[in-house]
Amino acid sequence: MSSEAVQELDKACGHELWRNIGFDAFDGLKDAERRSRANYYYGQWQAVKELKDALN
Repeated sequence: MSSEAVQELDKACGHELWRNIGFDAFDGLKDAERRSRANYYYGQWQAVKELKDALN
């Protein structure tokens, strides 16, 4: 689930900067569909990350 989110975020953003910058990397995307897709997958990625942190 996490790897799917990472792949989709890379595609939606067109780069990997979101990994360092976070939400701000795609919040300014002009294409509403890409921005929406990035928001969805960022939420998915964040949820997986929080679950991993909680279980460790």
